Amino acid sequence: MLAHYFSERHDQISADAALAARGRGIHSILENRDQPTIGTPSESERDLLVDYIADVFLALLETRPEYTQVRLIGLKNGGKEIIRVNKNADGEVVRTPEIALQDKSGEPYFQEFVNHFQTGGDMFEESMSQVIYSRVTFNRENGRISYPLSFTLRAMHPVFDETKVPVGFVIINVDYNKLLSTAFSDISPDSRVIILNDQGDYLNYAGEAAVTSLEVAGEYTHSPSPLVRTLLESSETSGIYNDDEEVSYFKTVSVNPRQPQRTITIAYAQPKSKILGSVGGVEWQVVLSVALIIALSVILVVVLISMIMRPLKILEAEVKRALDGETALNLPIQWKNELGQLARAFQKLVDRHVHTETRLSLIIENIGEGIVAIDDTGTIVSFNPACERIFQYASEDVIGKNISMLMPLRQARHHDRHLERYRQDDRRRIDWSGRVEVGMKADGTEFPMELTVTELVFEGQPLFVGIVRDISERQQAEKAKSEFLANISHELRTPLTAIKGALGLMQTPAVRERSEKAEKITSLALRNCDRLQDLIEGLLDLERIEGRKFRLNRELLGFGELLEEVSPILEELREKFGVDFDIVEGDQQAKVLGDRTQLRRVLANLLSNAAKFSKKGDRILITIGKGRHKKVARLSIEDHGCGVPEHLRETIFEKFTWADSSDTRHSGGAGIGLAISKEIVSLHGGSLKYRPLEHGGSVFSRDYPEFCALAW
Repeated sequence: MLAHYFSERHDQISADAALAARGRGIHSILENRDQPTIGTPSESERDLLVDYIADVFLALLETRPEYTQVRLIGLKNGGKEIIRVNKNADGEVVRTPEIALQDKSGEPYFQEFVNHFQTGGDMFEESMSQVIYSRVTFNRENGRISYPLSFTLRAMHPVFDETKVPVGFVIINVDYNKLLSTAFSDISPDSRVIILNDQGDYLNYAGEAAVTSLEVAGEYTHSPSPLVRTLLESSETSGIYNDDEEVSYFKTVSVNPRQPQRTITIAYAQPKSKILGSVGGVEWQVVLSVALIIALSVILVVVLISMIMRPLKILEAEVKRALDGETALNLPIQWKNELGQLARAFQKLVDRHVHTETRLSLIIENIGEGIVAIDDTGTIVSFNPACERIFQYASEDVIGKNISMLMPLRQARHHDRHLERYRQDDRRRIDWSGRVEVGMKADGTEFPMELTVTELVFEGQPLFVGIVRDISERQQAEKAKSEFLANISHELRTPLTAIKGALGLMQTPAVRERSEKAEKITSLALRNCDRLQDLIEGLLDLERIEGRKFRLNRELLGFGELLEEVSPILEELREKFGVDFDIVEGDQQAKVLGDRTQLRRVLANLLSNAAKFSKKGDRILITIGKGRHKKVARLSIEDHGCGVPEHLRETIFEKFTWADSSDTRHSGGAGIGLAISKEIVSLHGGSLKYRPLEHGGSVFSRDYPEFCALAW
């Protein structure tokens, strides 16, 4: 049982390392952290992946008491730590900041890992999914032994890129003393047990929960006993050792198939005096005892069979009830005999597996990405809550049905045939990582999704696991960006073309000899230079606002004087668009504390928009007043133009937003004027609002805290 326990514990460590090394996006971080290329995750996406992997490391440390550290170390970066999570002496689990990450290329275990993957050939292929265990050494920080001393076993699992080249590894540090000591909780107090590894390190359990400190080869604090020396020199995997005082049984188990030299030997010792204490000399009474024993043998056999079979039947009944799903496994751990020890050992093992499965289930159920699994016939076998949100199906409505129900008809027709061809192909290999496909929701709506598919083998049968992410918002953002770049390109090219043409005309004799023409052309070039400068300044101001670097020079201002300052703009708009302006000063005393230049800029932008989207001959109404509670100064601009389409009213103040592409071609604009205006008004403590008119047109109003109210 002890041999089986330690083998299972190392299998669990290997499984945890494999789980951490196969996390989502971990190879992307290792491949692209130092040399980003086209198509690699953005900085924000990479940070999210790093946080996700660090959370997995945190969960492992919180689940396993004997784990002290989990790290991700790269090979392309020369052995530097990328992620590190520690458990301190108080049991607190913390993530190491990036500035404290260390270079581990000089550590022996790093060299051991690198040398292991330089062998090549079949051994390389077979060891791709196997953990590598280091030798047991003291824990080290920055190349030096750290205190208090901690004997550490390191489990290293490789991470490969798409060409099967190792780019890094996940390493779990295990407190070796704690790992070995956990096995003694159920050992009888009169027993003596020795645990010995392949290095010669050993731990001695002397009974009554007395566990000696770990003795490390080359640094023994006490001379090894004859039993330990025999175990160190023996090449047998199991056997019996007999000396003058004890009889010992020992067994050696390998803890890693890829490293047969990594072994643990368990020796169980009992004093001869205890074994032989009840054996005396053979006397004549023995003959009578034999006769009595023969007479009672039948009765004893019946009683023994009953005593043995009854608890076994109880165990069998409990296991059957658990298998039938009637109850959780509840073994009779209260028994004091050997069957009780066996029940406690198996109950503890099952409880640990249940705890692990529960934690993993919680992670899968609460992860942001959709995870769906199908078998080789396309039948859905797993559908997590994120998939329910993405596809708008309940899991019970899709599990047991074909995956084609989540696809448009044009894809669903070919999916089953694709799976059949894949099963028959001897060289089959799934390589879908970040592929863009089209999914279909329960209401028939199609949407773009990013799909990554991994093939697993479960109980001898293939299982395809897909990770789904709805990228509708991402594509909309990319489309908006493309439209913005196209519009900005047009806006930049138009004044540049005019300037270039004007400068070319200035070179002709006909223009040079006529000053009035030269003046008009020069004015045209200057206007286009101003237009180009305004566009560039707008983009820079938007960047300053988002970076919180925008500064206001406040002074006491009245809305009436602001209108007087923009009167040249009003005249220019009258001449250019054929509109007129009516000014209604409901309250000339409305004053605000603000930046004159920036408030004038907002007013000019709103007036320009109203004029551009009005018909020739329209009148635009400008109203100055106060809010309902007389503490807000308000300036509103009302036009009777085409208005804003209903589907764009909620986003009209967002950057790079236009009312309509046709309007943009007609009136120009980079889609940032209203966004900048709203931010400037907000920096003044006010608000910029839009209200549609019933028969077409728009009202844009600006509300500011009045200076005397100091509401902002």
